[in-house]
Amino acid sequence: MSTPAPNPHGHNLREDWSRWLATLQPSAEAQPARRRLLGAAGLAGLGTFAGVSCGGGGGSSPAPAPVIQPPAPQPPASPTPPAPSPAPPPPASPPPPGPGAPAPTPAAPAPAGACAEIPNETAGPFPADGTNGPNVLSTSGILRRDIRASVGTGSAVAQGVPLTVVLNLRSASACGVLANYAVYLWHCDALGRYSLYNAGVTTENYLRGVQTSDATGQLSFVTVFPGCYSGRWPHIHFEVFSSLAAATSGRSAGKTSQLALPQA
Repeated sequence: MSTPAPNPHGHNLREDWSRWLATLQPSAEAQPARRRLLGAAGLAGLGTFAGVSCGGGGGSSPAPAPVIQPPAPQPPASPTPPAPSPAPPPPASPPPPGPGAPAPTPAAPAPAGACAEIPNETAGPFPADGTNGPNVLSTSGILRRDIRASVGTGSAVAQGVPLTVVLNLRSASACGVLANYAVYLWHCDALGRYSLYNAGVTTENYLRGVQTSDATGQLSFVTVFPGCYSGRWPHIHFEVFSSLAAATSGRSAGKTSQLALPQA
């Protein structure tokens, strides 16, 4: 009968296990952490610790100390963004003025600006105002609003697209109304011919007439849209006189100008 071989460690597995458990006895402050650790390790963890504590077979090297892995750190929770501040309420409307409160002062009207003076333009070669031959201003019936028909010995009526021309007369210095002024207006027909001058209409005097301004400085003519001819855009000639007597007597006009018409 053989004698058991002496234990190279000087103690058996039970003693190792008891000593190891003694090293795990925590202080009173660490007791809750120990319970959590052992509860997380379970039986499989105990088996692992026992295997590490004492290896099988002989050897003089001391067993390595057990390795306990701490729980993996958890990422910090994302901070909750603060709730947006509510929008401030709109300002309250001011209360209506009470009895005896002064009424608000109305804004002063903008001062009237000076009127721009119309430019001087040539009367052209076909005025029929007595400056180069014919003078329609002395013809009976020349004072009229509708200038499409000839008057006196003429009988033709100009054909074309109807057009109404409205003029407002104002002084250039203060924009004051110019009432009872006279305007002599003339232009060519739809074919580009001027009455009293061009072939085919030398005995006609249509598309010429005189009107006086009313109390508001306004006057108007009913006519047709003028045609164009070589070198000229459709346009209307006019002369302004200080009175009807000045216009029909053939005196010099106070202003001679033209109106360029938009494209039809």
